[in-house]
Amino acid sequence: MSQLIDKISSIIKNRYYQTVVYKRYSKFAIESQYWSKDKWLDWQWMQIKELLEYAYQWVPYYSNLFKDIGLTPQDIISWDRFREIPILSKKIVRQNEKQLLTTHPGERKKAIAFSSSGSTGLPLRFYTNREQQIVTSAFMDFQWSRIGYTRNSSRVVIRGLYSPKLISKMSPRDWNISVCGLSDENLPEITSFLNKTKPDYLHAFPSSLWTLTNLMNKHSITLNYKPKGLLIGSEKYPNEYRTLFEGFYECKSYSWLGLAEGTILAGECENTDDLHVIPAYSYVELEKNSESKEILNGDMIIGTSLHNRAFPFIRYYCGDLAIPVESDCVCGRGYQIIKNVVGRDSDYFIAFDGSEISLTALYSAIHGNIFHGITECQFVQNEPGKVDVIIVKEKNYTEKDGQHFVLELNKRSDNRLHFTIIARDELIKTTTGKVKLLIKEM
Repeated sequence: MSQLIDKISSIIKNRYYQTVVYKRYSKFAIESQYWSKDKWLDWQWMQIKELLEYAYQWVPYYSNLFKDIGLTPQDIISWDRFREIPILSKKIVRQNEKQLLTTHPGERKKAIAFSSSGSTGLPLRFYTNREQQIVTSAFMDFQWSRIGYTRNSSRVVIRGLYSPKLISKMSPRDWNISVCGLSDENLPEITSFLNKTKPDYLHAFPSSLWTLTNLMNKHSITLNYKPKGLLIGSEKYPNEYRTLFEGFYECKSYSWLGLAEGTILAGECENTDDLHVIPAYSYVELEKNSESKEILNGDMIIGTSLHNRAFPFIRYYCGDLAIPVESDCVCGRGYQIIKNVVGRDSDYFIAFDGSEISLTALYSAIHGNIFHGITECQFVQNEPGKVDVIIVKEKNYTEKDGQHFVLELNKRSDNRLHFTIIARDELIKTTTGKVKLLIKEM
């Protein structure tokens, strides 16, 4: 009986978030988009002050941090004082996972464990909540609506969602195509499905759609319909990709930048490819890294999530860089504008048959308990189809952990790649001390 009550309660809560909460944020996104920059800063300041008070009281990491730097939320009376709070890095998050989780009873109960793909061979584990998820959904739909997308639009996802099937149904209007199945052999089934289903939008990594489109060009295959648009995100979107896609599919594409951590969401407007940062989603700073010995092509993107009380990200830097656009956009939105986002490069494995498998697509599907016993990992490919996986072991590592990791990697590559474990004390670094996730020496 109690299980039935819990199930009914879960359904009611989900419906509440999907309707009431979603509509509230969707309405706010539309009504506030033409606020002035000054009005947005005033609104964000109110949100930041409330967040700092909360974090100081309920999040152990921030309670200790404020004491260490000799500040309280009451001392932060300007944006300059706010920037005295030390930057939160991925390394700090990994070392303080438990301390960054809220102790507030109500918010702790709503916390949802999550992990995102790591850029240096290890996923980032943190917590989110339903509010953050719905806010993200509402603002993503708000952005995508600029090329006609609605919640009722049909969509095919060609990203890093793992499925043992080549094509799987995710919802009544959404399907997933396994990116590791983008091959000459599977092309007839994929194109037949697209021509039969005629999805309104293709939602893809640039690298995934690049592979699929080139396969169709190679075999002189075209679709028998025109999609309404292409939703392209999570990696760099070079002009050569945009030109190919929009010419081949004969529709407009839309690109954006987002983080699972909820610290930035930015997308194109109707008039320009520059990215407009949504101020209702997060507070974003662009800061030069004066301590870096490298010449960085852009400013650090430092974001503060305004909606995640389960695991607050305050002044968080994930490694992405961008160049600020000082001029206002003709669209009239009072948003911060950036361009040339750096840090989202895609690379490719070369399969046994010579085809490409996107690193982003493969790696985004391999997190969670797959990394048990492994501190870090890195891929090295010297010949088609064969990949060495350099790992740094944890103290509790067993050979079974390595076997499980390789098994899952092989499976997620649709066995078009063969992975071999090599244990080392540290990963291979470049001459500047950086760690590349994939090193190709072919």
